[in-house]
Amino acid sequence: MANEYDKIIKENIEAVFIPLTKKLLHIESNDFEDISTNLHRTIERFPDFLKRVRHSESFRDFILHIEFQSTDDPQMQLRMFEYHALLARKFQIPILQQVFYLGPGISKMKNSLDYNNLSYKFELLSIQSIPLDEYMNSKIPEEIILSILCNFGNLDPEKVVKNIISRISELDISLREKQKTVNQLEILSKLRNLDSIVESLINKVMILNLDIKDDIRFKKGFLEGEAKGEAKGEAIGEAKGEAKGEIKIKNKMIKALLKKGKLSIEEIAEVAEVTVEYVMEISLNPF
Repeated sequence: MANEYDKIIKENIEAVFIPLTKKLLHIESNDFEDISTNLHRTIERFPDFLKRVRHSESFRDFILHIEFQSTDDPQMQLRMFEYHALLARKFQIPILQQVFYLGPGISKMKNSLDYNNLSYKFELLSIQSIPLDEYMNSKIPEEIILSILCNFGNLDPEKVVKNIISRISELDISLREKQKTVNQLEILSKLRNLDSIVESLINKVMILNLDIKDDIRFKKGFLEGEAKGEAKGEAIGEAKGEAKGEIKIKNKMIKALLKKGKLSIEEIAEVAEVTVEYVMEISLNPF
């Protein structure tokens, strides 16, 4: 499960966490250079996120290091200090460090060290301390799904989840992007034990209320005279090799479209980017 969270974080970090980190650490530059994350001396460490932040005056450059935690680490301050020492030795420029706590509530991790003549501190932010509206009202998919980890206040979780899914369904993005976004939402929701609510509301809020003929890209395709015949999507065997979460959501969408009866099997196949045979096989299964 940790690998699933890591994958989502790495996919979304540029769109979500970099702007947030820039705000927290008052970073002015927009020039982020990839650098090696392998810190090898007598020990080996791989930071979650590592960039060199460049400026027109090179003396202002620094290393930006970000870590993500879904649980409290009682020795996080020692771990971050260890990273700091390795990074400082390797690059010999200032280091800025940020830890994002993705778990429930407010993190109780220590973010500083004070040993005799040594003083060290890193920035720590609990995502659940961020107000829900901070991300809920965004037009960026990666930010909207992050709202599932924010502070709901006194709002009913089911109502919040319903609003999140509605926001995703309203976005002017492709169906494939919506499928990916909802799949990521399902995985992140497990950090708040809201996965059962998310799964139960996907059909009710998003898929059953989604009229594909109103999709801008769908209309554009037909106006340009694109064929309504069999899509050039993956064969059934290839579809079965896709990630389980994406297949599940795609199949739900196909079943919902079949149930609504507004599109032909050929049109559904084109929208879902699968073969006509794939749609027909699903149509034979009971709803």
